[in-house]
Amino acid sequence: MLHWQDAAPFERSNLLPIDYGQYDQWNESARLAREEYVRGNLTAEEFLRKIDTIHELMSYEVDKINLPDEPSMWQQLVARDFRFDPERYCPIELARLNLSCPDPQWQILTADNLRREVQKGYQSLKKKYGK
Repeated sequence: MLHWQDAAPFERSNLLPIDYGQYDQWNESARLAREEYVRGNLTAEEFLRKIDTIHELMSYEVDKINLPDEPSMWQQLVARDFRFDPERYCPIELARLNLSCPDPQWQILTADNLRREVQKGYQSLKKKYGK
């Protein structure tokens, strides 16, 4: 809501104009939907349907990934530091040479690549499924 209010008129085309009441209502229903999803009462598809009240997503199908049983390195980092800043752990770019493969080659990894690797599937739904 504040992004729309503060944006210049020509920047508002991709933003949704809502008031405080509409935002509070959406936020509360999204919070309840998240709780249901975390409890296992909603599938990922049902969760996305509930929070996508303006029907922005083209599809509610999600990829199924098998997450490890133990917390990921990302979760451990966040749990240890309440002021966690991913920029401290993920440089803008990193060059890596994997010597364990038969034909080693240099890879340039971006901060997004590194973040996805460390998160092990715990990406933001907005970044993963947003437009």
